[in-house]
Amino acid sequence: MLGPMDHHYRVIGYDDKNSHLFAVDVVAPFSSIAQMMALAQLRGNVETAALVDKAARVDTHRAD
Repeated sequence: MLGPMDHHYRVIGYDDKNSHLFAVDVVAPFSSIAQMMALAQLRGNVETAALVDKAARVDTHRAD
């Protein structure tokens, strides 16, 4: 359930050649928190942790 201050965000990571690495959807009150949540989620998974290290740019967009 969404709280009154929560929003849907999509966090997208790109490498230094502007190639798409990952996209994570999260619910958070602010874009900066959404970005931290997504990166922590990726970092906490053995299969996706290396993607965070390869990211040269991370964009966070409100999806609602």
